[in-house]
Order: sequence, then structure tokens, then C-alpha cells
Amino acid sequence: MREILEIMRIESGWQLLGLILGLAAVIMAMLQILNELLPTRALFQWLWLRIWIRQRTKQYERALEAYQADRSSAQNQGGQPNPDLPFPAQDPDYRSREAYVLLVASATGGHRLAFLGLPVNQFVGQISAAAQIALHYPNQYFSLLSVLAQPTLPGLDRLWWGPHFFQPAISHLKDLDTLWRFAEKNDPIKPTPAAAPVAPAERQPPTQAELDARNRIGHAIQRNLDGILIELNNQSSVWIKLFAILIGTAVAWTVWALAQETLAGPVPLGTELSRAEAALAAAAARPRPSFWYVVLIGVSAGYAASVLDDVVNAIRRLGQR
Repeated sequence: MREILEIMRIESGWQLLGLILGLAAVIMAMLQILNELLPTRALFQWLWLRIWIRQRTKQYERALEAYQADRSSAQNQGGQPNPDLPFPAQDPDYRSREAYVLLVASATGGHRLAFLGLPVNQFVGQISAAAQIALHYPNQYFSLLSVLAQPTLPGLDRLWWGPHFFQPAISHLKDLDTLWRFAEKNDPIKPTPAAAPVAPAERQPPTQAELDARNRIGHAIQRNLDGILIELNNQSSVWIKLFAILIGTAVAWTVWALAQETLAGPVPLGTELSRAEAALAAAAARPRPSFWYVVLIGVSAGYAASVLDDVVNAIRRLGQR
């Protein structure tokens, strides 16, 4: 420990740079080991996905309320009301849970950890595959389709710290209604004598209005998937840097504390010392690095570790081309 503390007594900028890079390499290895052995990515993406689905479900419910309010207002004023939506009424919590289960089942056949532990690009790609299934069977996967197709809110914050202006978009509900009615016409969820399943040879092809509705819903889903990709990449990068800085600070502080405890006290007069012991005693007598100096080294090494990790990943991607 004395030797480690002696290393921390930097006398030149190159020594400081070497110390930071060496500690950064150790931190990067620790992060890689933690990422490989622990389901950290799966836990992060599970938490993020559940929050995202719950938020989109609430936005969808607000859009439904606005749609019904417009319909009632048009009826009271004698105008042309919006068509009555045939969507099943569900509890928002139940809808969000069902959407999550349908997403995992459609993306990877129910293998939750395999799905949530994927890298961000593959994770979003599997969500896109599940969205295609929901588009083909909108009545059976309506909870998932309503979440993935829910447009983002058009309002912005008034200030960085100001309140949100929620402006639910309701135009997509008519497109969902068109897809629902077309699916129920050919393959109803609960067949009745009046609405029995249609034989494949007797099914009617989609009309142009139904194709347009499908295309608009598909574009809305794609915009949401692009937003998921951007947000997940940004948030994962920020959290990796924070964890690297915390680990770097913890490692530097631990080494400094242990070295402080194991340093020998003053050497009594008259004691015969070897050259090595005399050198260590002289090193112990020199001024020791302060706590905040060690913390600064740990923070710098943690940030350098995240930068080194980005460089290694970039080199790896170039090698795969």
C-alpha cells in the first residue's frame, strides 16, 4: 500500500496521465465484468420499458377521453359526431401489463431476459418485429398496438423547469378504428352466428382507406421506435458514465484509505534501517495526497474509462464491417 500511495504523489503531468489511464483500464474491466455477470442491462431496459408503456397507456386514455368529449359535443350541437369506437374498455393498469406481455411474447417468444438483455439496436429491432405482428392482427394485439401507435405529445415545456402542456393527439384513433373493424370483419375475436370467421378464399381485400390507415399507423410506430432508440442510447450512455465515475471514486478512495492505515509511524531514533526500509520511511514522511485530490483522480479515471469503452466499441464495430 505504501507503494500505491507513493504512486499517487504525482510530480509531473505525464505521471498523472498514466495514473488516470491505468485506473481507467481497471474500471473499464470491472464494468465489463459486471455487465457480463449481472443482468444490469436487462434490469435497466425492463424498468425503462415498463415506465414507457405505462406513460403511453395514460396518453392513450387521455386521447380516448378527448375523442369521446368531441363526439358528445358534436351530438349536442347537431353536427356530425365521431364514430363510436368499438375498442374494448380496459383498466389502464391491465392494458399496460397486457401490452408488456404481448410485446415480450411477440418479440422473443416469451424469453424475457433474452429480450431485455439485448443491445439497444437489437432491442428496438425486436420491438419493431412485434409491431408488425400487431399490425397484422390489430384486434388480438390491440393493447400493444394502441401503445406503440400512440403519438408523442406535440406540446413542449414552457421552461426547462416549467409544467408540461399535454395535448393528446386523437386523429390516430380513427385509423385504429378502421384497422379494428377490418380485422373483426374477417377474423373476429369472439365469433358469433352473425359474425363467424370468414374462410380465407372469401375474405375481402383491404380497401384503399384501410391501407392508408395501416400506413399511417405504421409511420407512427416507426417514429416512436426511433424515439426509443435515441432515448435509450442517450440514457444508457449517461448511466454508464455515472457508474464509471462512482466506481473510479470508490476504488481511488479505498486504495487511499488502506494505504493511510498501513503506513508506518515515525521511526525511533537509533534504529538501524536497511536501504529499502529507509526509503519507505522517507516516503512516509513526505506530505500525503489529500482526500479531495484522490477523489479528483477517481472522477477523472471514471470518465476516462467511459471514453475508453466508447473507443473500444468503435474499433470493434469497424472490425465487423
